[in-house]
Amino acid sequence: MMYLTAFYEHLIRNHYAKNSLKVYKYMLSKIDKYFKDTGIDDERSIMESDIVEMIKHFSRPGVSSNLFQARSIMCLRHYFRFLVSSKILFISPLINVDIPKLIRKRRLPVKEEILIEVFDKIDTSDDFGIRSKAMIELLYSTGIRPFEMLNLKLGDIDFGKKELFVKKGKKNKDRVVPIGQTSIYWLEKYLHEVRNKYLKDLTNNYLFLSFTRKRKNMNVKYLSSIFHETFKKNNIKKTFTPYALRSSFATHLLQAGMNIFYIQQLLGHTSITTTYGYLHPELFYLKKELSKKHPRNKYK
Repeated sequence: MMYLTAFYEHLIRNHYAKNSLKVYKYMLSKIDKYFKDTGIDDERSIMESDIVEMIKHFSRPGVSSNLFQARSIMCLRHYFRFLVSSKILFISPLINVDIPKLIRKRRLPVKEEILIEVFDKIDTSDDFGIRSKAMIELLYSTGIRPFEMLNLKLGDIDFGKKELFVKKGKKNKDRVVPIGQTSIYWLEKYLHEVRNKYLKDLTNNYLFLSFTRKRKNMNVKYLSSIFHETFKKNNIKKTFTPYALRSSFATHLLQAGMNIFYIQQLLGHTSITTTYGYLHPELFYLKKELSKKHPRNKYK
């Protein structure tokens, strides 16, 4: 396909995340190879029937999963939309092609009682424990994304106002998020007792520092390993990922009665539909609300 480079530049100009760019490049390179193998070099000659044959190819047993099919079509649809908007194509060949249902692993929230147990069990008698507690408290208190937390600088937190400034979150958007008093306490403890011990470069103003010499700053994969080690050290059986705290933050606020539009603002979502994907109120709470609100539904 001839316009992939221009498409990737378009994604970069529109501030797509690095991981999203990797997905697009990987999927479209597979698609490009498939079409070249079938004798199609110019995407302007791709017909709807060619797309259908591609889907069949990727759906053969042992070749791919439903998730791969769905992602390939979504990436290709975005690519053809770009070609249409750039006046390279008049109409997309995918206009009548349905995307297969994605099989997603839902990011379920952590139950409040499990979170309380985790907060109580974390041993904060050493530097590792204090940093872990500060991280987990911050993610749960603010609902920010793990990568947003790892990108925080010292100047991004106003301890007086109890506010956190997220610079260049997803799609390069900025927002201000309130921080709870408990999280403030553990952040101050981490800053006063731990951070300076591991500051090797005085110009490094990232909030959370790695304890290893090889790693200057942390990524989400390394953060996940910190969570794993924290659970292991403290004999915590019911574990969760850093991202699960974002879903927990949203769901627990909804259960406590917060308006979903406020939750949307806190999470930094442009669309309320995206926010709904993070909310998983348990059946107990749904029944409780129905019992209160619906005149004919009384759950005992």
